[in-house]
Amino acid sequence: MIIIGLLFLFAVVVAIVQSFSDEEQFIFNGTMSQDFELAGNWRNRMLPTASDSVFLFPNSTGLKINKNTTVKNFVVIKGYKGMIVLKKDLTVRGSLIFSGVTINGVGTLIISNLKTMNKETLVAFRVSLYDVGSPQQFYKDITPDYCIDKKWIPQTMGEQIWMWFNFADTEDKQKYIDWINACDLKYPKMWVGKDGITEVYPKNMFMHDDEFMTQGEINNWTK
Repeated sequence: MIIIGLLFLFAVVVAIVQSFSDEEQFIFNGTMSQDFELAGNWRNRMLPTASDSVFLFPNSTGLKINKNTTVKNFVVIKGYKGMIVLKKDLTVRGSLIFSGVTINGVGTLIISNLKTMNKETLVAFRVSLYDVGSPQQFYKDITPDYCIDKKWIPQTMGEQIWMWFNFADTEDKQKYIDWINACDLKYPKMWVGKDGITEVYPKNMFMHDDEFMTQGEINNWTK
């Protein structure tokens, strides 16, 4: 019966982890300390970002958040007996899954709504199919690994695709904009007009000042 119970628990754990397979999964081992910010405490020896899912397993001894931290999903597997200490704020943008866990400290646990993109932290592109022959490759090239949400929005008129990226804060947003402005990515135009321009750059496709970039319109397009 014990073996069956362990196998069942293992199956449940696997199912929970696999349910978040669309983003990088970070498992906290706590092999060096209980500090979230120490890469050696994570199974893959890397620190999670705002677009990653964090897992605490029963063998973890405890977790301390020493700096303001944002993750996409935060999952505590049943059987975890450690304490979570928030010295600073922990923001969860997606799913928070845990029960019977003690949370202490002066920090705040913030549950945000990932479904609504925020105008203040959104970077948007309008990609014309007349300009870019492979929008899928363009999307792959410009997608940042630290955004917390992204949208691919085809338009039925105008042969356009809108590509939107939402970030945890304005600092990450500006970091991404600076990278786009400085990167050397360029694409041959599918159709060359009278202006004679034969190449296009991602920085030429920003749609920040567009009439659709009000919060109301953003909510309509992402709901």
